[in-house]
Amino acid sequence: MRLKITAILTLFSVAISLIIANLMGKETAILVGNLGYTPITISLTALTMIMTIKFRAKSTHGIAWIMFLGCAISWMVAEHVWSVEELVLHVKPFPSSADIFYVLGYLFLILFVIYYLKVVKKAITKKMILVSVATSVALLLPSLYITLYENSDVAGIAFLLAFVYPVLDSIVLVPALIGIMMFFRGEVNKMWTFFSLAIVSLAAGDTGFLLTEMDGSYYTGHPVDILLMWSYVLFSFGVYSQYKIFSGRKNFFEDKKELR
Repeated sequence: MRLKITAILTLFSVAISLIIANLMGKETAILVGNLGYTPITISLTALTMIMTIKFRAKSTHGIAWIMFLGCAISWMVAEHVWSVEELVLHVKPFPSSADIFYVLGYLFLILFVIYYLKVVKKAITKKMILVSVATSVALLLPSLYITLYENSDVAGIAFLLAFVYPVLDSIVLVPALIGIMMFFRGEVNKMWTFFSLAIVSLAAGDTGFLLTEMDGSYYTGHPVDILLMWSYVLFSFGVYSQYKIFSGRKNFFEDKKELR
């Protein structure tokens, strides 16, 4: 219960910080937005590294955590590259080299999900898969229409990324929706619940980012960044909740049910 309360307070603090920064002006929002990603992504990477060391590569879970560490590191680098390009080099950070690391992070996240879901695959029904896929596709199509058709004048890498990000979001959204359904059935632990909510927040934030970027209204620290920051926070609490389960055990793999 304490973990949930702390998570809610953290999410609230992130939202309030960006809202206040926006009320103070665009320049303040840009600065707060860029600086805000630093402690959040570093914390996520540090926590994931601890989990990876705990699990090592002795099992499917060990490999899964290595994949998520790759995701955390990739997104941490991406956020720092974005900040350096915007605050130091004073160049437009989208599209830029930061996108290489954003996309790489998605690929690691997909691999993490594949490895991790092997533990609970027996609890996943065909109906759950169909509902999740149908929901994901239903959300993907209008997103692609708005970002691509309504912005057909956008060309080059920006146009490609406007296609790639929604597709990647739709892929990782499928297991997230499955995780949410399993949560209501009491078949997953806090970690998977936090991760599912993080992916949903990430997908919503990405959609908002692309829509505002395409119409020219986006800037770092824009209110839509609240959702993107929330995704990092939720991932962090997910990792931490899993670490707390095993931190006091001599045999790290003594209860596989807790890995769900």
